[in-house]
Amino acid sequence: LRELAHAPLELRVLALGAVNAAGTVYMALLGLVLTPEVGRGAADVALYAGITAGLEVPFMLAMPLVIGRVARTKLILLGAVIYSTHVIALPLLAGSPLLWLMTLPAAIGGAITLTLPIAYLQDLLAARPGTGASLMALQKLLGDGLAAACFVLGAGLSGYGLVGLMGGVVAILGAAALHLADARRT
Repeated sequence: LRELAHAPLELRVLALGAVNAAGTVYMALLGLVLTPEVGRGAADVALYAGITAGLEVPFMLAMPLVIGRVARTKLILLGAVIYSTHVIALPLLAGSPLLWLMTLPAAIGGAITLTLPIAYLQDLLAARPGTGASLMALQKLLGDGLAAACFVLGAGLSGYGLVGLMGGVVAILGAAALHLADARRT
């Protein structure tokens, strides 16, 4: 428990929680912005989510080709930027045919931000088998809390567009903090 309470470890878990928040914001927004008012419906929600998830798989499978060449935190930052672009654009493009183009950055960014944090967390306490799973649960909890805060503040102040913007900014800031923390460590 003392190792888990170490401040640099907590910072990294919080930063990854912020990255994870964008995915939670996306899941909350998808059904709320693809509505009949913009010419969309439940079928569009399912199709968008299905295309994105289907495209994520080949990018996840290709990840080992990139991991050895680029620092993991740089990839997480890149993935957060790409994924955040999609989250920010989702409410803005909901009624546009351009919406369907956003499935590609959603899949690329999603593949990176879903897979790399798992290995990163496991490596943080590699000498303690099983702690990676605990850290993932904590990261998820923090991410969900940050996403809820983005939703409450964004929807309360302006609407779903601000929710997407806040979720994207939180993810990018989290990934940047993680990258800076690791850059200082090395």
